Amino acid sequence: MARRGLVWAKRIFSVFYALLVWEAGISGGSEIFDLAAVIVTASIIAHSSTDLVVVRWFKSQNEIRHQSAGSTGSTNVEGKQAG
Repeated sequence: MARRGLVWAKRIFSVFYALLVWEAGISGGSEIFDLAAVIVTASIIAHSSTDLVVVRWFKSQNEIRHQSAGSTGSTNVEGKQAG
């Protein structure tokens, strides 16, 4: 959970720094702010849309690993005998 908080903090601070540039009156500040807003938005969309895909992939890999370990008499995630 802490890592997710750090990711959100990075995004928020990116917008904050872009606002500082925009408010400072630097030439191109408005364009820098717009670019930062687009990048942060794209990052949110990209990461949130891939969460389930990645979780499903890890789950399938875990199931494959447990199925192949079943022939050795190991236990599965629930603690039951595999196989």
